[in-house]
Amino acid sequence: MRKILFFTAVVSAAFIFGCASSGPKVIEKSGSREKWVKSESIYFEEKETLNFRGEVSGVYDLALGKRQAEADAKKRLVEAVASEVTSEYREFVRGSNTVPGDVGRFIEDGLESMSRNIKISGLLAEKSHWEKLVENPDTEGGKPYYHIFALVKIAKKDYNAAKEQVISGLLEKAKEDRNKEAEQMIEDWKKRRQE
Repeated sequence: MRKILFFTAVVSAAFIFGCASSGPKVIEKSGSREKWVKSESIYFEEKETLNFRGEVSGVYDLALGKRQAEADAKKRLVEAVASEVTSEYREFVRGSNTVPGDVGRFIEDGLESMSRNIKISGLLAEKSHWEKLVENPDTEGGKPYYHIFALVKIAKKDYNAAKEQVISGLLEKAKEDRNKEAEQMIEDWKKRRQE
């Protein structure tokens, strides 16, 4: 009985370890993984720059994958601008400042739409890292694919200019719509931001 149990345990362990190793395997890579690739964070700051990491997997064309990873990093940058401007606005209206419901909705909706359409200058595609993988290295016919990371940098002054662009666009929209309450609220917010 002991022999049967021992044999079953050995066979089970071999099966489990054999299955565990049959995942994707890196067959080629652009170099060693730098700190920005290994990091869990998709965003980090340096002295005068902000850095955003993009990532894409399962692509078969390296050049296309690099462009997709850069686009992902740029998308994350735009999302960061939108999030930060919205947070600044909400902080401004919190407390003693009261915003009538329609004005608040107008501004919040405007921030969202303006943020999606900003043109950010000063972006630099700084680095990329890629790994070529095959899903089941032990079987024939597995088509290799790429997992690609891209790092995009922007100077803090350009990042802040993008935030200003959103707020200025929102102010122009309020003027076009002849929404005097929203226009006044945005002007007050701009003054507070410059203090």
